[in-house]
Amino acid sequence: MRPDETARFLRVRTTVRLPRRFSYPLFGVGLAQGAPAGLLVVRNLASSTPLGWGWVTGQLRGDALTYIYVAVSTSIAFALLGWLLGYKEDELSRRSTTDALTGLPNRRHLNEQLRSQLKRAQRDGSPLSMLLVDLDGLKSINDAKGHEAGDLALVTVARTLRSASRESDVIGRWGGDEFILLAPGSTAEEALELAQRIRQKLREAESAETGPLSVSVGIADSPPDAPRVAGQLYAQADIALYQAKAAGRDQAVVSKRYSELPPSL
Repeated sequence: MRPDETARFLRVRTTVRLPRRFSYPLFGVGLAQGAPAGLLVVRNLASSTPLGWGWVTGQLRGDALTYIYVAVSTSIAFALLGWLLGYKEDELSRRSTTDALTGLPNRRHLNEQLRSQLKRAQRDGSPLSMLLVDLDGLKSINDAKGHEAGDLALVTVARTLRSASRESDVIGRWGGDEFILLAPGSTAEEALELAQRIRQKLREAESAETGPLSVSVGIADSPPDAPRVAGQLYAQADIALYQAKAAGRDQAVVSKRYSELPPSL
């Protein structure tokens, strides 16, 4: 793993917040309450009467429908405007964390999820496994059948990862022909079974457009008693993936444990 990639892993901060399409309307309704208050102030200035609680309650009782109309109509308008702005903000945010081709979360989102999942695993004292999945021979598919076939092969891998994984697993496209699957609560040995299931399902999903498809998988886990370092977990999986490729591709390799790795990782 390059130093700049490790640094990106370690700089990620994960935040949980209400979608803007919900928070912006609430904020807008709050702002809208200034409309009836402003009307009270304008009327008070026009009447040259000292502003006091008695004058305010008299205004509200004497012209309640006007103040209710101003409050409700302004709240509806501000809520609708807030929803529209919030929806657009949410859509921009979604696109910034979604891979356009496969519809999977992209590298940015995976960085955030890895940090979050590592913290959760440390808190719960549970393992976390990473599967680094690489589509074999993407360049050959592009050269022989065209880039549309290559794109279809990537989409097929994404679809296979979804169908083979659990609801709690985190899947995303890391870039190019690489995908990442995070399996919370799974050891490397359990993740190996998942990798074999992915490989089997992918063989069943081949089509005339793409031809036979296969993946190489590098697997690493973060045991409960190991340091929870995002960059190190990725580096382990990357080494295992390289071993799978060097051994002939179309196979899954489990990385060595943390204790067996060189101190430089």
